[in-house]
Amino acid sequence: MKKIIQITAGKGPAECCLVVVKVRDIILKQAKAQSITISVTEDKPGDQSGALLSSTLIAEGAQLENLLKEWQGTIQWTAQSPYRPAHKRKNWFVGVEVFDVPEQTHFDPADVVFETIRSSGPRRAKCKQS
Repeated sequence: MKKIIQITAGKGPAECCLVVVKVRDIILKQAKAQSITISVTEDKPGDQSGALLSSTLIAEGAQLENLLKEWQGTIQWTAQSPYRPAHKRKNWFVGVEVFDVPEQTHFDPADVVFETIRSSGPRRAKCKQS
């Protein structure tokens, strides 16, 4: 089984972008411990250094379903803001979604037929006026 895992801060503040990195790192560590092959395919940087708007992973392995059940959905991270220490909010949210990897269809160039077609453009209907 092969899956795409996307971790995103959505439109959340910088703190949520930091949580994307923390969640990604934990998922990578858990996957390695469970012998799941996992790799980062794309990281979209956030405004703050070391923060990410989103991270996309590809994972494959026998224990993948168990890992995905634990992480799929909305994740709440409770911590003081490292960017705004006086900020009262301590709950930060990220989304984790899982997608199937589409099967690659086999493309055989011999199955393709090229045709040259000429068109005169749109036809205009003539209307009779009374």
